[in-house]
Amino acid sequence: MSSQRLIKKTTISSAVSSANVENVFSSDFLVYKVITSDIVTSTSASLSLRFINSAGSIISTGYQYGFLRMRTSGFNDVNETSGTSLSEGFGQNNTATGSGAISYIYNPFLSTSPTFFSMQGSFMSGTEMRTYRYQGVQTAFTVNTGFQFFVDSGTVDEGNIEVFGVREI
Repeated sequence: MSSQRLIKKTTISSAVSSANVENVFSSDFLVYKVITSDIVTSTSASLSLRFINSAGSIISTGYQYGFLRMRTSGFNDVNETSGTSLSEGFGQNNTATGSGAISYIYNPFLSTSPTFFSMQGSFMSGTEMRTYRYQGVQTAFTVNTGFQFFVDSGTVDEGNIEVFGVREI
């Protein structure tokens, strides 16, 4: 038996500012793996997410996150904040570079726990490579069934988002 099951693959093939990945979280799994790949944006952009609750509403409050952004120029950022989304949760992208990340979402369907998020990835932004280690949480105890992938400026012109349910073997 495999420890991962593909639940949904979303392909972005035309310019959009956001893509909703809905009906992927359920009581079947506690942990989900999200792989973003071949993301192409119209401009240099931050790739972020918000959760979608069981009523189909996009949640835009109650997020806290921190990340380490390591740059090839040697300047490393440590960011810690709260906001209306998990800003840069899927990293950054520099137009036609084609970025990707591996993320994990923990307990999104439990009403008795916050939803946790972690990501690691490497991206081009401007003229330099950036590597991320990211941790975030949606502090409300909300039953989530999906998430919204969005950019802070411009559009996502193409890319793939795959969601897997992860089991212990």
